Amino acid sequence: MSAFSGVLNTWKLPALPHQAADSRLEIAVEQAIRRMGASSVDAPPAAALGKAHAEVQALAQSGWNGGVSRKSLRYAPWAIYYTDSADETPLIGRRGFLKAFLDWFQKHCTVRAALNLATVYLERYDPESVEQELMRAYVLNILRKRPEPKAVQFLERAERWQLLEKKGSAKCAAAFTKSDLSPSEFLYDAGLTAQLAAGGFVEDCLIRMSEEVGLRILRGGVSTGDVERLLALASDDRGVSLRFGPRTSGKVAEALLLPFENQNPTQELRSTIEPFLLSRFGDPRIQPGPWRTVGETAVAIFRRWLVSETIEDFFRLLDANAKFDRQADRHWKYRRAFWSAYLKNGYIDDAWVALGSKVRVNARKYLSSVSGSYADLTGAQPNHAVLLMRIGVYTITEWSHSGKYRLWELSSKSAPKLYQNHYQREALVSRPDFEGSHHGSDNGRWQGTLSDYLREHTGVAIHHRDLMPR
Repeated sequence: MSAFSGVLNTWKLPALPHQAADSRLEIAVEQAIRRMGASSVDAPPAAALGKAHAEVQALAQSGWNGGVSRKSLRYAPWAIYYTDSADETPLIGRRGFLKAFLDWFQKHCTVRAALNLATVYLERYDPESVEQELMRAYVLNILRKRPEPKAVQFLERAERWQLLEKKGSAKCAAAFTKSDLSPSEFLYDAGLTAQLAAGGFVEDCLIRMSEEVGLRILRGGVSTGDVERLLALASDDRGVSLRFGPRTSGKVAEALLLPFENQNPTQELRSTIEPFLLSRFGDPRIQPGPWRTVGETAVAIFRRWLVSETIEDFFRLLDANAKFDRQADRHWKYRRAFWSAYLKNGYIDDAWVALGSKVRVNARKYLSSVSGSYADLTGAQPNHAVLLMRIGVYTITEWSHSGKYRLWELSSKSAPKLYQNHYQREALVSRPDFEGSHHGSDNGRWQGTLSDYLREHTGVAIHHRDLMPR
């Protein structure tokens, strides 16, 4: 091994922001590492892959007598997975093939072909696969017998990060969690770059790491930095999209959310997790598609967070409006206390806000950056806003100014639907099943009337004294 090769192989890329992930320095380092054999290799082009598949298949049919071209030998690790039609079984799926192939391969492979086999193993890594375990054992055995510097370097990294150990992904994830490396530094140091950064081994590392972080959240022993490293590994190199597909990303989301089924996150943790999930998955109230691989319980937890954010936004907006708008309801503090009590006790299942044109202009000054979008409100005064909520089987509206509270059973044709983009005032005041004015705020008169109605029809009960401002 040359001195330069040794330095390059152990050199660690400094932590870089995601926006700098495609810098010329990083690209140059990646290319240099590849030349020294310290990273993954590019998969073969389709034509070469098809040719390699045909030659390996013919060799197997001949009883492994003979050989293949040098290029096909190099591409053989990919060729055993190749099919040219959806109903064709790949070579690796045929009974007895893999063992025979690996016996032949270890006798004839070059160091480049051996490293390609290691690459394919890490790309298609599956800790539960019998075939993968067999391939792991052969990769380790082949590389240990190779004297070339590239093979030695690969084994050094494999040993450092336990890439070729049984259940190696779990061990690698544990080693990364204990280290002080950033995800980008970890991937470079382990040689898990290029296609391997989005391969099966890294994917399973992410799953194992998310499980560990989830357990530590549940036990109260996780730091914001731990969560941030998980989120960085779950994101692509540019930090704008998810590194893996829906199944794995769904597991990460569940690991972050399920610990909060019976507890609330700290503000620091929530402000780390919530923007990430919103930017990667969207708002499940209006974009349910990306959340389909996330379990119902986890989605319900995140919706609860968003409901809280939406209502708090409405409160902030109305507090600000009351300072500058003489028409703002002077009794707003009583309504805020009332609905805050229902929110605090977890009784508000859904919430949405519609904003008049004047309110909307200044809304961004008071609305949180993670609470999603809001609806337009027309047909009302431009400085008005309305909060729509669902408690049990009722849709409820509460207006920013001196409007009535109104309740509709969800089964009513007149009941407003939540999460629409636009509302007309008429649709939000027509034919409610129950309504009332906010009279007697100081002595709790309307609060008692409305809370008694909710208790009788939904079973939700809050003591009257808890509905008043403190």
